[in-house]
Amino acid sequence: MPNRRTFAVLGVSETNSIFLAKQIAKTNPVLLFDHDAVVLNTVYSQILSEHPNANAEMMICPTNASWEADVIILSN
Repeated sequence: MPNRRTFAVLGVSETNSIFLAKQIAKTNPVLLFDHDAVVLNTVYSQILSEHPNANAEMMICPTNASWEADVIILSN
């Protein structure tokens, strides 16, 4: 079984980032970060409700999310 890459999505309050995070979470671990905690929690909850077995995690620091990820997706 191949190793799955961990993706960090920084700035999940953007529509395109939400879409990407949800698609990535179907098959890969995803670390979510946004300065807006309400949006971050909402996106995280949506991912888990749509994909109960998703490996998603909310991060409170973009540096930690980036450091732990294999692939970083920036949004602005």
